[in-house]
Amino acid sequence: MADKKIINMFIENGFMVTPETLDYLENIKLKNRENLIRSAIYRAKSLANKPVVITKDFLTELNGDKANKGISDEQPTPKKEKSVVKKSKKEIKHRGKKQLEFPAKDIEPQITIEKDPTGNLIGSGDIQDIHKTFINRFTSLKKLLSKRPDSKNSIPINSISAKSENIKTIGIVTEKQESEDRKRQGIYNYTLEIEDLTGSIKVFIPGYKDDLASIASHIIYDQVICIEGYQKNGTIIADNIYFPDIPNVSHFNKLPTPLNAVLLSDLHFGSKKFLSDKFDNFIEWIKGKIGSERQKELARKIKYILIAGDLIDGVGVYPGHEKNLSIIDLKGQYEMAAEYLGKIPEYITIIIVPGGAHDAVRKALPQEAIPRTYAKSLYSMNNTIILGNPCFLNVHGMKTIMYHGEGLDDIIPAIPGMSYANADLAMIELLKSRHLAPIYGNKVGISPEPIDWLIIDDIPDLFQCGHTHITRKSKYKGVNVINCGTFQGETEYQKSLGIKPTPGIVPIIDLQDFSVKLKKF
Repeated sequence: MADKKIINMFIENGFMVTPETLDYLENIKLKNRENLIRSAIYRAKSLANKPVVITKDFLTELNGDKANKGISDEQPTPKKEKSVVKKSKKEIKHRGKKQLEFPAKDIEPQITIEKDPTGNLIGSGDIQDIHKTFINRFTSLKKLLSKRPDSKNSIPINSISAKSENIKTIGIVTEKQESEDRKRQGIYNYTLEIEDLTGSIKVFIPGYKDDLASIASHIIYDQVICIEGYQKNGTIIADNIYFPDIPNVSHFNKLPTPLNAVLLSDLHFGSKKFLSDKFDNFIEWIKGKIGSERQKELARKIKYILIAGDLIDGVGVYPGHEKNLSIIDLKGQYEMAAEYLGKIPEYITIIIVPGGAHDAVRKALPQEAIPRTYAKSLYSMNNTIILGNPCFLNVHGMKTIMYHGEGLDDIIPAIPGMSYANADLAMIELLKSRHLAPIYGNKVGISPEPIDWLIIDDIPDLFQCGHTHITRKSKYKGVNVINCGTFQGETEYQKSLGIKPTPGIVPIIDLQDFSVKLKKF
């Protein structure tokens, strides 16, 4: 049996193997080898603390009384630590430090909530609120655009005259049409209508300018943009298009002690598809009990866990939902969540925002924090912070946007090349728009408020989303753009859409240099 086949047998069952394990198996007769592998997998799955890595010792001791001896990364029991075997003081000190040192344990959490909708939503949903939302959106994003060197000196639309040349104006997109050029086959032109507080005007974007046409294909409804060009017959002929976008950032945290944050979303407690084995392994790793030495070192530095929505599976989300639930009431699902999260050491702060479809909040954005009525067990934990969606906060010096990601449902079908499989690219488009759900009145419900809670005012170090169940990470102008995947198996709905989730892949961000690693469970 080739090494690859051995490795695949273990991986398909959720385990990894060491090189020594492979060498050991290669020296066993084929028939006995396959039986031993099956026995090892069966034994490992039956353990309360399931291992991530199967070592040579695990196999050699398989038929003995010490079935746990070969589980890689398991800490020695207290009895072994108190062994009467004589050791030098230096050796004992080193051994204790290696096992017990958790740098994050002695560090106080440092969290500042910059913008949270919880307790601050006052809109009544009438036409006046919609008007106020759009005025606030336009004026706020115009202010951001005006700070860009290429968008300075813009003029209001009603100041554009027949004699105007070298025009720059900022407006919100109310219409967009695409049409094939009459003279150039295969070339597509774009026509927009934009408006500001003074009026509206048409914009023509010629498709023969490849760079400009490519930018135009990414323009979406209700986006605030700057157009540079010249006026002809009451229409601006565009030479350049500018988005609010973000500048390049290069942030580093000068922390005296290295710390890590784990990014999660879409845990879906209460679903029959919840992957308890993977999440149990995640918790054992967090405790420093499993994983390689390098992985254990990552775990010892974890100070925060950020959960970006869909903590539970909810009830009645779609017809026949109940048949896919292991717990059929909201309170029970949140109690399950608290039971699992309660296994995480208390020195780790857990920050939770909701997701509109599955958590016990309204579907329309923005959403207040999960109500205490449903989640008393979560609120009673000493290490949880429960906030609204979206939330803008500072986590130990890392400027962070926690957002479930509902706006992706509108932006992915609206822009060529976007898909749920590469949702990080769609998240980058949201950063360019400086807005978390630019399109109003489509799939994503947005409740009008006097201020637009979805504007990205400040430039983050981390932009975290969930919703897609697919782990993705990118870097855009110095910002970590991360979609966190899931701990739920593939659902029938996802199968119908051709979406392949990536459960149990967890992003870990270093709070000193903002580098990101992925760990698979």
